[in-house]
Amino acid sequence: MNTKTFFRRLIFIPLIVGGLFAVLDLVSGLDSLENKVYDLFLHWKPAVKESSKVVLLDVDEEAIDRTSSWPWPRGLIARGLETMTEIGAGYAVFDIEYVNNSPMSVDREYLDGELKADFDNFADDAGSNIGEVFNSIANGDIAIKDAADYGNQLVDLLKQGKDDLYKRTGRVAVENDSYLGKAMRLFGRASITLNLQESTINPPFASRQFAADHFSSKNIVLDGKPPTDFVDFISPIMPVATMAEGAGFTNVPVDADGVRRRIDLVEEVGGKPYLQLAFAPLRRMLGDPEIVYRKGSVLLKGALYNGQKTDVSIPIDESGKMLIRWPKKKFDASFAPHVSFYRLLEYRNNEDTLVQNLRALRTVEAWRLLPGQNPVDTLLADWKAEEDARFAALDSGTGDDRAAWLSLKAKFKGDLADFLAQGYDSRIPSMIQAAKAKAAAKDRPLYDDLSGRFTGLYTNCKDA
Repeated sequence: MNTKTFFRRLIFIPLIVGGLFAVLDLVSGLDSLENKVYDLFLHWKPAVKESSKVVLLDVDEEAIDRTSSWPWPRGLIARGLETMTEIGAGYAVFDIEYVNNSPMSVDREYLDGELKADFDNFADDAGSNIGEVFNSIANGDIAIKDAADYGNQLVDLLKQGKDDLYKRTGRVAVENDSYLGKAMRLFGRASITLNLQESTINPPFASRQFAADHFSSKNIVLDGKPPTDFVDFISPIMPVATMAEGAGFTNVPVDADGVRRRIDLVEEVGGKPYLQLAFAPLRRMLGDPEIVYRKGSVLLKGALYNGQKTDVSIPIDESGKMLIRWPKKKFDASFAPHVSFYRLLEYRNNEDTLVQNLRALRTVEAWRLLPGQNPVDTLLADWKAEEDARFAALDSGTGDDRAAWLSLKAKFKGDLADFLAQGYDSRIPSMIQAAKAKAAAKDRPLYDDLSGRFTGLYTNCKDA
């Protein structure tokens, strides 16, 4: 066969392929064959490039096993969102439906940690103040006639401390729905799920109306009505919905063989357009360009891509669906590595463990050998200020409070690094050994115990 004949035959290949798809489109009952042909051509195409900016956070077996809890309290998701806020994650997309209220829970870390420490400090301070007043009276530093005034001041201090403790005990009970919503607002770029329905439902009016007002897409031109079977949707509960930045639908048609090959990017429900869950944050990442929905394509006008504005046209079929070009990998291998959601919780748990170790380290008598204030007091004061700022940021949702919390968290980390750089792991044991040398022989074993306790707790803090 000469070259000229070869190329003439080659020209007919796309014509044959196009004719094949045309026949498949006209002949009923051949949808399955059409799908297989599409799969074959998809297999021949080069592998799709996976963005390293996308991370799949899995509520996987490890996450469930390590927390020993299922279904998960929504407070765990909230704690993970706080970690994402701290590390500067860009967007969070929740393929989870929060359509029912969840039960409250108890924050055991706070109950057994910070709150217990607050009670201990209150008791210590109260005992110290009372002792100082009575000693001053006994020593004649306070006249009997002035004792009542000092007593009243002491009562006022105790009352103020009691009221403050009472307010802090309110943090023990966690309203998980509210906590999750506030954490979404704190994060700032969280998208949640709308479940489209083919029949009218009766959701709470406030939730339904809020979703229609806030989650329907703006700056979109519908040049033709998207084909749809949906007439209504289920919206998340109000404590969550009112705090999320956006929402999108997750409904995806499934072919007869159980494979998802097509997806709608735009649906119109109740006269308002809505975007697919992943498409909505993608649009924000591209600078919120105008969307033009028309026959054959979804156009993003002036999308910000690679630092430049450009029009992005996404082909759609006659039913308004985009053909999905899946990665040539199984789910677990795509967008690798997946990250267990437990990693976010582990980060927070390690911080809690660190602070518990710092509280224990603070009580070691060896610090008395060091001139000046116990340096652990500064760290614990930093942590308390940071936690108060975190609660304030959750409650207010303002950018200023969020920035204040992150600033105090950075200060705590900086002071912790400075503390660990002071070499106390060698300085304090050396001081203990020097004191041991001057002590009576019968007391020297006590110094060995003190040194071992200090070293163990310090190592725990360093390794946390």
